[in-house]
Amino acid sequence: MVAGSSQSMFSRLISPVNFQRWLLRLLYGRAGLKPRLVSLTNGDVHCWRGGAGPPLLLLHGFGASALWQWAAQVRPLAAKHELIIPDLLYFGESRSESGEWSLEFQAETMAQLLDDLGLETVDLLGMSYGGLVANRLAGMWPDRVRKLIIVDSPGWEMNWDDHQEMLQRFGVEELHEFLLPTAPEGVRRLINVAWHKPPPIPGFALRDAFRVLFNVQTEEKKALLSALMDPIQNKDRKMELPTQQTLVLWGAHDQIFPVELGKRFHATLGGGAEMAIIEGAGHAPNLEKSAEFNSRVLEFLQK
Repeated sequence: MVAGSSQSMFSRLISPVNFQRWLLRLLYGRAGLKPRLVSLTNGDVHCWRGGAGPPLLLLHGFGASALWQWAAQVRPLAAKHELIIPDLLYFGESRSESGEWSLEFQAETMAQLLDDLGLETVDLLGMSYGGLVANRLAGMWPDRVRKLIIVDSPGWEMNWDDHQEMLQRFGVEELHEFLLPTAPEGVRRLINVAWHKPPPIPGFALRDAFRVLFNVQTEEKKALLSALMDPIQNKDRKMELPTQQTLVLWGAHDQIFPVELGKRFHATLGGGAEMAIIEGAGHAPNLEKSAEFNSRVLEFLQK
């Protein structure tokens, strides 16, 4: 028993994920960002804030948290913008006892965060699940969002048929079977789908990633995925489209939300919206093609 405990403690001390997390915190700090935990009505939200310029709120996707999602963006974006990078509720270091799972609740929480930080208006960038939250925030509080950037996130253009086709592509009956790995190999599968050309990851690192990153708040995340089914199944439920000047960014090889779905979404936004397809990238163009991604974001925000 003692030997097993010692081995477990040793594996935690040499955790490659924890070492990488330390490096990321160092990266964020050197870019001028500082962490803080904000107690809000809806829950406790951990966020990073720093940089210089007009404020830009970044919302991460479902398979990540703030720290891991935006590592390739913080230095170039913080040079031009004040960045606000939160963990959405039930991700990373953000917690809530509310039992609320809707996108509206997540958007309301982000509005509360802006209030706490004293920010009336921001530019807003949301990726995947964070893009859905960004859509709701921009729709519910249009005066608080100046410009909107949506990355590989189909809004309410995704319908039940699209959802069923996604499940068939991944060979699962429910989305959480794919997005919430129950074993290290599930982490590898998720990375292989999210990236067009996934990086090689040794088995010990996958096991560590599963233990440290993918085995936390899983029941809460299942509830979030379940809540997404309502607008997809309910064809009569209409969601307002964003009225802000909008840029839609999409990885050309996205297997989760194929680029044709992105084009459909862009078409619903009308002639005022822009779309850019990033070649050589899957569902995470901000990581695979970070230089092009950052350039397009900055160009759009500075127009």
